Amino acid sequence: AVIPTEEETELILVSVIFRHGARTTYSFYPNDPNKNETFYPVGYGGLTNEGKLGEYKLGRYLKNLYGDFLGEDYTEDKVDVRSTDVTRTKMSAQLVLAGLFPPSKIQRWNEELMWQPIPVSYKADPEEDLFHPRASCAYKSHILSRLPELEDVQETYIKPYNETFAYIQENSGKPINNPEDMQDFFFILKTERDMNLVIPEWTKNIFPEPTHSIAAQVYGYHNYDLRAKQINAGYMLKKILDDSKAKIDGFLSKKIFLYSGHESTLGYMLNALDVYEPHVPPYGSAISFEIRRGDDQYYMKLRYRNDTEATEAVDLNIPGCSVLCPFDKFLELQKDLIPTISIKEACSMDVDNTDNQLK
Repeated sequence: AVIPTEEETELILVSVIFRHGARTTYSFYPNDPNKNETFYPVGYGGLTNEGKLGEYKLGRYLKNLYGDFLGEDYTEDKVDVRSTDVTRTKMSAQLVLAGLFPPSKIQRWNEELMWQPIPVSYKADPEEDLFHPRASCAYKSHILSRLPELEDVQETYIKPYNETFAYIQENSGKPINNPEDMQDFFFILKTERDMNLVIPEWTKNIFPEPTHSIAAQVYGYHNYDLRAKQINAGYMLKKILDDSKAKIDGFLSKKIFLYSGHESTLGYMLNALDVYEPHVPPYGSAISFEIRRGDDQYYMKLRYRNDTEATEAVDLNIPGCSVLCPFDKFLELQKDLIPTISIKEACSMDVDNTDNQLK
C-alpha cells in the first residue's frame, strides 16, 4: 500500500504526554553546600518562575500545532487532561492549558485576565496511575530490587561506571550504585545549577558529563525486561491506543488527551517504543501520538518536542514502519507491550512469578 504524505491526511485525535517545567531540587546529598536552602516561596520540588513560563510556552507550541484542529473555543467534550498526583505536574497542566486555550471572545469573563478555568484530573490511588506506579507497586519494586543481581545488568549498567560511582560517592557522601542513584544525583546538581547555586569544584570532572549520560541509562535499566516495560509504559500506551480505537470506530468526541507527567513518563515510553536516543527528556518535552485519516486508512504519527524552548518537533520513525505508520501495523508492532491485566492486579502479583508477561 502507498503511504500518503502528512498533507494528504486529516488529524482526528492527538494524545500528548509531557514533562513538567523547571523545578527546585527536592533532595540534597549529605555534603551539599546548599542543603539549608528552603526555596521560599516555591519549596522543594516546586515549579520555578522559569518553569511556569516554560510550560506556558509548551501550551503555545501545542496551540500553534493543533489550534486549527481544536478550534478557538474550549469545550469539555473535546479535551481531557490528566496529571500525576504531584504539585508541579498539576500546576504544569494548568499552565499548558493557559497557553493552549486562552479564552475566546465568547469565553472572556474578566477583561483583566486572559485566562479561563479548565479541569485537570488525577488519580490519588497510585495503583490506578497510568503514569507507571511508583513505590506503591510491590511488583515493580521487586523487579527493580533484583536488577543488580543480573549479570547482563551488571555488565551493561553498573560495571562500566563503577569508577565514576565511587568518585561521586566519596565526595558527595551519597551512596551511588546504579543509574537510578546517578540520576538522583544528576537532578540535584542540575536544579542547583539552574538556580545559580554553588556547585562544588570537585563536580567539574563529572558534571554535566558523564553524569548526564549515565543518568540517561536509567530508562533502559528500569525497562530491562518486558514486564518492566509493560508497567512503565504499557499501561499509558494501552490507554492511548484504546482511545485511538474508540475514535476510529466513531465512539469518541474527544479531540485531545493531555498527560502531565515526568521525564520518566517520556523516557520509559521512548525506550519501550524503541525510538529512544540517550538523553534525559528535558523540562517541557512532549511526545504527540497523532491519529490521522487518509483514503479510508488510519495512521499513527509520533512527534517529539525534545527541547524546552522548541517551537517545532522532530518526527519519530517507528522501527519496522514509517513516520506515518498504518494504525493496524502499529498495533501489531506494539502488541507485546500491552498488558491485559489491570495495574492493580499487576502490582499485587506474586513477586516470584517468573512469567515474563502481564497477561
